[in-house]
Amino acid sequence: YSLYIHKGTTTLSKCLIFKIDGTAVAIDNGASVIADRITVTRSKSAITLQDQSSLKITDSYLQDNNSNAIIVYTGSRAEISGCLLEQHTYPALFVRGESSVQVTDCRFTNNDYHGVDIEQSAAIFECCTFSNNKKVNIHICMQSDVQLLNCEIEQSGEFGYGIYCEHSKLQI
Repeated sequence: YSLYIHKGTTTLSKCLIFKIDGTAVAIDNGASVIADRITVTRSKSAITLQDQSSLKITDSYLQDNNSNAIIVYTGSRAEISGCLLEQHTYPALFVRGESSVQVTDCRFTNNDYHGVDIEQSAAIFECCTFSNNKKVNIHICMQSDVQLLNCEIEQSGEFGYGIYCEHSKLQI
């Protein structure tokens, strides 16, 4: 890890994190992170949060990481605003395990898998753009609850779906 946050509150501002052979920022055990204007690139995974942790990230650039940009799981929550998430090998945003995200004014583009993957969690996307993600722009499954408010979905992936929703609730 470049930065491992275990409990407590941490603020990151105007940081550049790159070429980390693992997770660049790991957050767990109820820790809380506020990140503003950070860049994470060319690492294995940008940000992972778990075990009821929280993240508030604004105006940041997560690009060309070998796995996901942000992983939110095991009851964690994230607020993501004004971010660009592009060119990741797996879903740029992966949310699972009764977690929740609120995403505003973000762009998910040119990811090699899904732009977003939501499993057994809740998500609200407002004024976001999803484009040119290789498999599916938005993948929703396993009793998730997702709202898309004033979002744009451009160029479906190779499966031909802009949104794929299975056994979940979707409000557009």
